[in-house]
Amino acid sequence: MIKKIDRIQNFGSYQDYSWNCNKDFSNFNLIFGWNYSGKTTLSRIFRSFEKHELPEHYESGSFKITCRDGTEYTQKSLSTPLSIRVFNEDFVEENFRWNEDASAEPFFVLGEENIELLKELNEKKAGCEELKKKIKETQDNIDSQTSTLEETYTNKARDIKQNLNIPDYDKTKLKKVVGEIRDDKQSHVLDEKSLSSTLYTYHYTDKRDEIPELSLKVPDLQSLFYEIREIASEIIDTQPIQKLVEDTKLNEWVREGVNLHKNDDSVCKFCGQSLPPETLKRYLEHFSDNYNSFLSKVREYKERVSQLSENLDLVKIPEKIFFYQNISDTDFTELSSLSLLKQEYKNYLNYLIKIADEKINNIFTRLPVREIEFDQFEFETHISIVNQLIAKNNERTQHFETEIEKSKEILLKHYAGEFIKDSNLKQVDLETSTLGLSLETMENQRETLKKEITELSVQFEEGKIGAEKINQYLETYFGKGDIVIRSEGDTGGFLLYRGKQKAYNLSSGEKTSIAFAYFLAKLREKNTIFDNSIVYIDDPISSLDSRHLFNTYSLIKTIFHGEPGKPCKCKQLFLSTHNYEFLCLSLQWFKDIPDRKTSIAYYLVKKSERESGNESVIKDMPKTLTKKNAEYGYLFEELYRYYKDPSEEPEHSDCLPNLMRRFLESYCSFKYRSKLGDGVKKLITDKQKRERVMKYVNYYSHPTDYVHTIGMADLSEGKDVIDIIFEAMKLNDLEHYTALENEVRSNQPPSQ
Repeated sequence: MIKKIDRIQNFGSYQDYSWNCNKDFSNFNLIFGWNYSGKTTLSRIFRSFEKHELPEHYESGSFKITCRDGTEYTQKSLSTPLSIRVFNEDFVEENFRWNEDASAEPFFVLGEENIELLKELNEKKAGCEELKKKIKETQDNIDSQTSTLEETYTNKARDIKQNLNIPDYDKTKLKKVVGEIRDDKQSHVLDEKSLSSTLYTYHYTDKRDEIPELSLKVPDLQSLFYEIREIASEIIDTQPIQKLVEDTKLNEWVREGVNLHKNDDSVCKFCGQSLPPETLKRYLEHFSDNYNSFLSKVREYKERVSQLSENLDLVKIPEKIFFYQNISDTDFTELSSLSLLKQEYKNYLNYLIKIADEKINNIFTRLPVREIEFDQFEFETHISIVNQLIAKNNERTQHFETEIEKSKEILLKHYAGEFIKDSNLKQVDLETSTLGLSLETMENQRETLKKEITELSVQFEEGKIGAEKINQYLETYFGKGDIVIRSEGDTGGFLLYRGKQKAYNLSSGEKTSIAFAYFLAKLREKNTIFDNSIVYIDDPISSLDSRHLFNTYSLIKTIFHGEPGKPCKCKQLFLSTHNYEFLCLSLQWFKDIPDRKTSIAYYLVKKSERESGNESVIKDMPKTLTKKNAEYGYLFEELYRYYKDPSEEPEHSDCLPNLMRRFLESYCSFKYRSKLGDGVKKLITDKQKRERVMKYVNYYSHPTDYVHTIGMADLSEGKDVIDIIFEAMKLNDLEHYTALENEVRSNQPPSQ
């Protein structure tokens, strides 16, 4: 028996788990956890030991289990003497294959081994038929190609004569070219694009002028940006006159006036009055050497960038009409893209000039400069590509006549290679003995396949589990006669009947149910020792088949419930579920087992918040669930602990909205005999608070949109919503709230 799972690391939702449960695994092990908590991932660890390999996408995971005898096994020692059988969604996927051919009978195959056998069987049958066709085709080719070869030569030569406009071309000249290339025909056959281009070169007689290469030098725009950003943010060291700082035009007017009075400062040249020395001094301190030097620096930058902009305008990107017409759409896109990038570069230069102008007019102000998002490398790359196109185009012009003659030779060899390929020339030239040997070889291969098909058919029939045993379990699950399977000899699979009618489609629940019945039947195979097997059943009840809850529970109990002294018929049973009703039934079953304290263990799988994110952990099942068999009390206890201490992580913190929703549904059901919406209206009378609660529980607990419950539900918002719910209960149902509160306190361990 397996004692415990010591550790799980980097295995799905289990990132760094270590065993810390109070009780080790027992004969019966009941595991409860909501959807996405990590139950199926846990079952995959057990199935790794059954399959002796790790599941796909889990290759980097690691784990260790310890058995009762002290033996330890890890992901590196999956081949163990343990007899483990696991039913989970992977088992269903691997062991149930529905025939997808709508034209055939609606049959299906059960069993991973049988599915592979049937696949191999069908492949060999298809191969046998394919050989039969090839034998006939080969013989027909031998009979027909010799008599038609000369006619084929004539027809091909006529086509070449017309396509290339060569008046004297005939089959004699074609045969000469065929003889030159027949041993290497494939290298001369052009693809569609190359053929079109070569034909264009051959037929095109309009010689184009050469296009000048783009001599476009583009300084690094980012460097220019850094330069203007530094200039725009710089404030010169001077003694500014505030009035001039605030009035740009006045500042410029006074600056020009100061320059006029540097050598003649006694009389104002504007008004003719005497000019006080202290006034001129103040102006000179305002328009200091630093001022003039900085102004020159800005103007120099503006002139430099303006010159770049003017130079850019002088460069003209050639239009498509100047190229030969076989320029591709991709090449044309390069021309268009370069024009756009050039304009974008030009726009940024204009923006830098604009900033320089603004700085000249606002020299005492720090100016903001927006970031430039321009791919300099892409611009330069497009320039290089377009220059390559120009060079290629010019080369065509420089060797125009030579290219036409060269294209003619290429086309003649292409058509000759095409002829060799289309006419099966080599096959016609084969000696009769060689052809006969080829036919004989194919016949022998076909006979070998026939024998293998017979052997595989016998092996497939021997490996099938009888429909009678599976139907016994299906009758328990669905009810007498509702779903029946019958062996189908022609296909090697099973036919499905609903009542007396053939079923042409399977629901997800039916598919899972049949696979589960097959799983149970396999437990009784002659190569499986049931008494010595460790059986793991993961979520036998889904939200799609809960109507068969009691039938499933009864079926499992009948198969696995033992006698006093050996409570479990198999060696060890693991039963995991997210279905609360199924949990209750299982708890009741285990409650009736006399030696349950030593034979049964209860666990909870949940997500726990850690620094790396939400991770799955295995914990002891809360007493609220095991003792009182009451989900309602368990939900209240989880919410109450978080209500009292928000710093304490609640169970399933990633599903906090789901906890609230399920608690409110239960409360409204028994308190008001109402559904959630109507019940909350009665409990929470304040419309704003009620809307806040409903929005939180509806949006974040949507059952088909799990992403809303992971990482997005704000726990601080959750605390406020819990406050609203519990305060409303205190106001409207204090006695009931107090009773729940007292029950939670009684379950808490005494303080030390």
